[in-house]
Amino acid sequence: MITEPLAPHCGVEVRDVALAIAEGETLDAIRDLIYRHGVAVFRDQSFSPEEHIAFA
Repeated sequence: MITEPLAPHCGVEVRDVALAIAEGETLDAIRDLIYRHGVAVFRDQSFSPEEHIAFA
């Protein structure tokens, strides 16, 4: 997982992570990023309907 701040005090772009199959420590890290930056952007994600429900 690669992160890059979007602005000095708000937002982060997250790359090299597939949210549809993320679990455990990866999800914990994502939650922490959202908590610290307020907004997290994940580009080019693909979810089946079932994966989307499971992630939500």
